Amino acid sequence: MSKTLDDLESTKFNKSAFEITQTLRAKIYIIIDHILTTNEQFKPDELKEINNFFEKFILFFVAYLRYLPEVLRDVNRFFHYMIIPYSTLMASE
Repeated sequence: MSKTLDDLESTKFNKSAFEITQTLRAKIYIIIDHILTTNEQFKPDELKEINNFFEKFILFFVAYLRYLPEVLRDVNRFFHYMIIPYSTLMASE
């Protein structure tokens, strides 16, 4: 999973929306949910791997937050130039 996070980050999140969603909201969510909710007793080597995973995820998320303003700027441009304003749509009714 760390390789997947590295891949997303190294491409500056330039993947399809589907791929990013499936990675963040499905694969990673399931792993984190399992780790946090399981009643298993983890072995020391497993705990080290879990710790490394959470550390990698936090660093990944910080990188994503740093990149987010650029993405939002592009989204804002799209909505500003490409989408018909809602008020225009409502005025035609």
